[in-house]
Amino acid sequence: MGLSDVAGIFSRYFIVGFFLPSFTALVVYSVSVSNELLPNIYERYGPGAQTAILGGAGLLLGLLLLGLNYHIIRLFEGYPLQALVHWLESPRRHKRWRRLAKPARGLHDWLVANQNRRRQALREIRNGDSNPTEQGRAAWRLDRRFPRKKSQLLPTSFGNSIRAFETHSSRRYGLDAIAAAPRIDGLMCEKEHEIMADAKAEVAFFVNLALLTALLGIAYLVDEAVAQPVSWYATLVYLLPFLVAYASYRAAVGAARRWGSTVRAALDLHRLELYEKIGLKEPESFSEEREVIGPALSRTLLHGKRLPDDLRAPREPADEAKGGEK
Repeated sequence: MGLSDVAGIFSRYFIVGFFLPSFTALVVYSVSVSNELLPNIYERYGPGAQTAILGGAGLLLGLLLLGLNYHIIRLFEGYPLQALVHWLESPRRHKRWRRLAKPARGLHDWLVANQNRRRQALREIRNGDSNPTEQGRAAWRLDRRFPRKKSQLLPTSFGNSIRAFETHSSRRYGLDAIAAAPRIDGLMCEKEHEIMADAKAEVAFFVNLALLTALLGIAYLVDEAVAQPVSWYATLVYLLPFLVAYASYRAAVGAARRWGSTVRAALDLHRLELYEKIGLKEPESFSEEREVIGPALSRTLLHGKRLPDDLRAPREPADEAKGGEK
């Protein structure tokens, strides 16, 4: 089965975002580690069969990454560190665990403070620079890279880039993006879906590549220590995967911002259509949308609250006539 056959079964999103980084990492692993870290059955076959084995393993690994995609994204956003801090600080924890709460909290607060320093630097340029061009550029970067409120900051640049577009429609229209996005998906045309899928595939590719190359670096260190110890200067070569992992992470940050642009565009273009489909009246002003209609719909989608009757769209005379005939 060729790549074109596989692409016909699996989506481009899966091939680019999950299979390619998995297959690449497995190929690099198979040709660079010592025989002690390779299965004996793999070494019995020729190059063609080995490539087929790596392809099958890459497919399985890609499916595993696809299933874990949500959790991996959350990992790169920094949520597990937040959860660990809250878990360690819980009074129900044994005191030996609570001893670790202070260094974990210190690491979390240091990372968030570092993100806030970058955010504040852009805010100062936006608010105080004498050059309007620099002010506009700083405002644009702030909007793409950070959420509006300091309390919403996450420990990583990747997480803040995603949170920036997650809070975009909430602060502009009062509409929660996390609640509205699945409904907006049903209103997008095929071309819009392709653009969105390509943006998500780019994020998945770099995130999975960063994760897998970091794991590859750990395997190299284990291989060097156990199977083939070498001189200290040769260990620098084994640090290369970690450099690739960091470069992939930085690329993932940029990809997340481009993904955010597609999400923002979908919400900007289709939110009024969403109101119509749900049966809400069209906002008479941005203030009404931001303060009344958007928040009401968000509460309904997120918490199951009932929509107020006064927000119902008026029925057309033709619809009322049909209703009377029935």
